[in-house]
Amino acid sequence: MQRIMALLDALFEWRDVMARKFHGWLEPYDRGPLVRRPLPQAHHKTTIRIGISVSNFDKEKRRILLVEDCEDARDLATLTLTEYTLICARSFDEGLRLAKRRYFDLYILDNWLPGGNGVGLCRLIREFDPHTPVLFFSAAANQRDIEECLRAGAQAYLVKPIVPDELRQTVSRLDSIARAAVPEAQRVEIAAIREALAISRLESAELSREG
Repeated sequence: MQRIMALLDALFEWRDVMARKFHGWLEPYDRGPLVRRPLPQAHHKTTIRIGISVSNFDKEKRRILLVEDCEDARDLATLTLTEYTLICARSFDEGLRLAKRRYFDLYILDNWLPGGNGVGLCRLIREFDPHTPVLFFSAAANQRDIEECLRAGAQAYLVKPIVPDELRQTVSRLDSIARAAVPEAQRVEIAAIREALAISRLESAELSREG
């Protein structure tokens, strides 16, 4: 148990360092380029110390968390983004829980959700994940709503009804920027840390129930 706790302490420390390092690379925007700052070159493929091969990792589908209570919108996203693994949440609380427990390459948020709104969810996600791109797609077309979402940490905003090609192109563009922003080996480490933390939370919950 002490060994596990020591590992988790090291993982938390590394996560905080990486959060400070990558914070601010992706910025909200109104028009034009998604990124205002130059991005570093990706490192060569390698195998990191925790034993996960980057080449194997890259063969997996990129994972997207979609937080959307409308079934039609979820179906449209699923049919449009077939090259990605889409994980769906139907409420504010479910979306936050999944975002904390698993690693994702992109978040897609509706602004009107049961239990809260997308802006609040985006702000909470940014507290523990400052670099993963966030895309809003919502029926809220007011410019004030759009600007509030971008200030909360989103990189793009699409107004419903969503055009499939526009959604596909926007997701592809954000994903390309995210790949360039986080060197491959570091991206794998982030994924491993997030999964390890999720496992730790589940184990702690089981121990609490047994106690």
